[in-house]
Amino acid sequence: MGMSMGMRMTRRPLQRASAVFRRESSAGFSRRAAPSYVLGIETSCDDTAVAVVDTDGNVLSNVISSQWELNAQWKGIVPALAARAHAENLPPVLEAALKESGLSSVRDLAAIAVTSGPGLSPCLGVGLETAQRLAIEHNVDFVQINHLEAHVLVARLPTYELLGNTLDDSVGEAFDKVARLLDLDSKHGMHGGRLIEECATRGNERAFLFPEPMKHRRDCDFSYSGLKTAMLREVQQLGQLDESIKSDLCASFQLAVRASGDETALAIR
Repeated sequence: MGMSMGMRMTRRPLQRASAVFRRESSAGFSRRAAPSYVLGIETSCDDTAVAVVDTDGNVLSNVISSQWELNAQWKGIVPALAARAHAENLPPVLEAALKESGLSSVRDLAAIAVTSGPGLSPCLGVGLETAQRLAIEHNVDFVQINHLEAHVLVARLPTYELLGNTLDDSVGEAFDKVARLLDLDSKHGMHGGRLIEECATRGNERAFLFPEPMKHRRDCDFSYSGLKTAMLREVQQLGQLDESIKSDLCASFQLAVRASGDETALAIR
């Protein structure tokens, strides 16, 4: 199977998995006392990844297809395009991961785990649909994984508390959209955040006064839709943008985002 244009498939070095395995059999799927192999699918953002591990913590395969060239072309991640790339790349990545693991087929698995969130909805849907279909076809357990909880498990933290969440966009998505809005020159496959950061070094962060998101709230939630709208209105009013104005806009936008982070830190205290 071919990979879509602009995608690059890599294999990560194999190592022991530090995640804690927890069985969560779903109704309608077979139950096994001690699963031997688990396949994981990750499509929450712009990397298509599939790995096979065993319950002794050994990583048997770990194959990743990146979208760096596609992201560079669009100055960040476009969810619909990223989802389309996942749909094209997941079959060959899945095939490569199974082959590298030494398993003969999906039927050799005890369970299929897939990222169910947080992430970009169109991208998550590709992985979820594929995992569920394979689990039903091959009669193996289907497990949905919150990948932030997975980070906690990897660190072996016994418990955690969710302090805040985005009410709309993630900060990375906001940076990507602003980079596209300003038509920043995408060099070396940089994401929107890196482009804005680089451009901001040449600008005056006090040149434009953007609203500080969630300034008057004392919780840890965050929101960036209003800040993006403020940037859009500023660009529309300015009309023609030279490099100096773009630098000032980037620096001022970055300051507003940083102020939002400072407010969240104060709320945590």
